[in-house]
Amino acid sequence: MKNLIMLTAIMYIFTIFSKTTYCKEISISEALKNKIIAIKVKSTSGHTGECLSVRMVNLKNSKLNIIIEAGRMFIPADSNVQNLIVVKRENIELAPNQVKTNKITAVCAQKEDAGPRQDLVFTTGNFGNTDAKKFAEWLDTKAYYNNSNTQNAMWTFTDNISPQFSIYSEHDKEMLAYVATVKNLNYEKLLKKFTSVNSSNSYTPPAKTKFTFTSTLNFTVSTPQVLKVELCDKNNAVVKQCIAGDTLAVGPNSKRVVITNDDLENGKYYLKVYIDGKMITRREIDMK
Repeated sequence: MKNLIMLTAIMYIFTIFSKTTYCKEISISEALKNKIIAIKVKSTSGHTGECLSVRMVNLKNSKLNIIIEAGRMFIPADSNVQNLIVVKRENIELAPNQVKTNKITAVCAQKEDAGPRQDLVFTTGNFGNTDAKKFAEWLDTKAYYNNSNTQNAMWTFTDNISPQFSIYSEHDKEMLAYVATVKNLNYEKLLKKFTSVNSSNSYTPPAKTKFTFTSTLNFTVSTPQVLKVELCDKNNAVVKQCIAGDTLAVGPNSKRVVITNDDLENGKYYLKVYIDGKMITRREIDMK
């Protein structure tokens, strides 16, 4: 009898533990339909990279595990602005009644529409068309969401445009092969086209001019705050984490940022400075 009582007690404790630690995954659309979360989605400006910010509130007194799937669309309040399609699956865990803000990685799904301005409100939509959804899921699996060809490749599925690629790596070739297969195009012909533009076997590119950008950032804060500095390309994709997440101490702080073109192509870039997740300044840098 004593052993039976102990076994029962152990099973009871295990049941309580399971209920408090296990949490079923639920999609964002299902969670909204069942009114167990409230959300507010805004643009962070730009149409690629972490271009959406989702503030999510758990309305339940229990833990939730909310999934934002690759391939899901977000629709802007302004119909002249492009829809965005998620290319990186997010798993957002919420404690009971917790409020959390997450950045969402997406790309444009309407080439001819305007780019979203800062803080434009978006709503949760359905999935993109079948090919666009599958491509978004493929990008997520491969972690190619910041690849320089990702946006143009997505437009081949959402806007039915011809592929436009820059071939720099095996990843680029792999993505081109995927697009060619789905769109029933000749991969070898496309590969030759995109690797031979303005080049030949005898061509030697000119030496790159050394470019260095240096800036000292000064802050005075009354409470500890987190500083993040990112360098983005013209498509708003993050190409360099200059400061990943330093905590600013109370009082004056000075941080030095140095950027070179050693591993970057020449062109326009944007230095973005965030304090506690909010962008406070954006500066254009022209690497020539």
